[in-house]
Amino acid sequence: MERKCMMKDELMKVESLTPQIGDLTVERSLKLLNMFFIVDVSGSMVTDGRIQAVNEAFTKMIPAMREVQMQCRSEFEIRVAILTFDASARWIVEPTPVMDLQFEEIKASNYTTYFSRAFDAFGEKLSRKAFMAWDGQRAVPYIMMMTDGEPTPRDDYQPALERLKENAWFQNAQRFAVLIGRDTVNSPSARKAVAGFVSDEDEGIINAAAACDIAAAVQANTLKQIIAETLHPVKKAVENEETETDSNGGFGDYGGFGSFGGFGGFGSFDDYDDGSDEPPTFGGKYY
Repeated sequence: MERKCMMKDELMKVESLTPQIGDLTVERSLKLLNMFFIVDVSGSMVTDGRIQAVNEAFTKMIPAMREVQMQCRSEFEIRVAILTFDASARWIVEPTPVMDLQFEEIKASNYTTYFSRAFDAFGEKLSRKAFMAWDGQRAVPYIMMMTDGEPTPRDDYQPALERLKENAWFQNAQRFAVLIGRDTVNSPSARKAVAGFVSDEDEGIINAAAACDIAAAVQANTLKQIIAETLHPVKKAVENEETETDSNGGFGDYGGFGSFGGFGGFGSFDDYDDGSDEPPTFGGKYY
């Protein structure tokens, strides 16, 4: 079946699940939002407090993400996963509900940077048989890569990136890369190395020249995307009548939130055959 490309401004579509409780039919509307973080832990990340700033970003961001989860607990389950990489890649946190997440400090190694190892390890889990497994609806994944440089010259990472780009979940995901350190931000080759990873080269590459910029940049972008996915005005059909919610409040300087509007449904939805391991072919944001 021909795959349709998703437009960023399209309304989300969901599959409708209606489990039975006795004689009652209950609409199951909880949606999965996976937040994937791919973190460079090569030896250069010890420079200028870079890995410490990454840890600070997580320790500040997770409580704010929990606050969002509390606001949308009847609509979404937000899960966080962290993949670290240097000369190899390992999942230090598999997808975990943000309310249950116990973050442990990430440490840098003495090894060099191999993008290919990260891309292959990530692609292996980006499927319905692995980390996208869910018996309800799924939002497109959020993916953020954090690195302070291009991979070692010995790393022929392009074939691994091309394999990853064939993954339909990756194709449709919101993908960002944070360049850490002034030397990296000003390096055309470093920017080129992540350009193929992000969704949009102009908006998807985030500069964090100084260590103090990392926490602010990561937290601001991540929270912005979560809020856009979960706390937006929506509409729900109730006995053939639509009711609308108020608009959302904003959020303050990276950590504090304003008030949020309520939730509804998402209008009319298309069902789909979930027999394959790829997202369905319609141009929505829920699968």
